[in-house]
Amino acid sequence: MTPIDRVPLVPDRERSRGILLNRLLYQLRRQWLLIFGLSFLLFMGLPWLAPVFKELGGTSAGNAIDVI
Repeated sequence: MTPIDRVPLVPDRERSRGILLNRLLYQLRRQWLLIFGLSFLLFMGLPWLAPVFKELGGTSAGNAIDVI
């Protein structure tokens, strides 16, 4: 028999999943401004790039951006 204070409270599988989620959220918290800035640049920049691609001959790329 093992003492009661040595029995793990959470199974190993759930514990490792919790640690992974904690690390992911920690990195997201540290890099939120970069993620937001890149997302904003992508969201605002793609509508400007569609006509440029079409003018340069990349009609499929311009049309794909228009569909998005």
